[in-house]
Amino acid sequence: MSFVEPSFEDAQRQLADWSTKLAVITRNANELSEAEATKRIRNRLRDGTYTGLTRDKAGAAVQSLRDLMDDYLVLAHIVELANQQIKGGLFDLQSVRAAKVMALLNGPSVALPAVHVPLAQRGLLTQADSGAKTTPAAVLAAMETAFTLANDIFAAIDSAETALGQKEQAMRAQAAGLAQRLVKLNLDPAQIPPLTGNVDLTNPLERLDGLGAYQRSLDALAAQLDTLEKQRAQVGQALAAARARITELATMRTAFESAQTEAQDKFGSPPLSGLPAITQAALDDKAVWLDGLENNLALGRFAAVLAGVRNVDAALDDLAARATAQLAQARKDLDVLDDVRGRFKALRAKAAAVASGTLNPDLATLEQVIAAAFKARPIPLAQLQTNVSKYEVALRVPAVQPATVKTPA
Repeated sequence: MSFVEPSFEDAQRQLADWSTKLAVITRNANELSEAEATKRIRNRLRDGTYTGLTRDKAGAAVQSLRDLMDDYLVLAHIVELANQQIKGGLFDLQSVRAAKVMALLNGPSVALPAVHVPLAQRGLLTQADSGAKTTPAAVLAAMETAFTLANDIFAAIDSAETALGQKEQAMRAQAAGLAQRLVKLNLDPAQIPPLTGNVDLTNPLERLDGLGAYQRSLDALAAQLDTLEKQRAQVGQALAAARARITELATMRTAFESAQTEAQDKFGSPPLSGLPAITQAALDDKAVWLDGLENNLALGRFAAVLAGVRNVDAALDDLAARATAQLAQARKDLDVLDDVRGRFKALRAKAAAVASGTLNPDLATLEQVIAAAFKARPIPLAQLQTNVSKYEVALRVPAVQPATVKTPA
């Protein structure tokens, strides 16, 4: 594999690239160092304001910033040396200058701080202080790590310090709202742990971590209350629906009694044997049952109330089924009478629309008979049905017209 000697133009491009990187690093490092949050945090660390996790993190951030600035000076020195080499002496060849620049920018040109080697680890020819070298690219990577670490920690501490008061205020308000919801559900609001202490700027990171755990507990309780409130609403709707059904059954009971009275009046029908399917005592019993369930609902016993409502619904279903069958039986002849009355009314309207001279003369007689039957007590229902059918037939048969006598021409 043949070695390709770097060109002078390549060396110039690399040097220009490193100079650009240094300019960007200078701006970003200075902005981070001079930021208000950075200065405030450094001052509080120096004054001993911080404790615990925040003190340790702030110290790590400040040290990372120092390391960043130290590495910057080292890197700037290498770039300055490369600038001097690219210019070279009066009689230096461009190839020689390019090789020196490339060696500085790409080779192990950065001396790392010397590390003392303990005697127990030395050989006869081992230096007491060992100093290694690294490349500018490795230094740049270390600087990027230091910048990210310092920037992230300063931002986290600054955010904790500025947002801590608002977060605590918001969580106290949320806790108060949850307590009110618990009271409405007849549950103990004391199950919400109090948010103890005030805004702690001596260790805002740990305080913020604690607030995070507290926030998660509030959110978990809020989710539980959402479920309970939905259950309460469902149970409340079920209780209201059951009371509405009791009202409907009371209406059905009244309808049954009215049907029996009307059937006795119009047809002389005997009362149906046995008690009505729906008694007032049965309705009162179900209403008292619901009262007890509502008391349990107020105590937050949602599951028990829901089971009780299901039992009430089953009992009401049974009452409704028996009452429906009994009402249909009581109204059997009344419904037939209503049907016959409707048919007769429609037939009379049809007859009124036909010219009187073309109607069957039997219609008038049948109409009188049918009208009298409707007024009779008891109403002869079977005969009434027969006469209405005759009326319908007679309506279809026109009157007999006299024959027309033709005059001879």
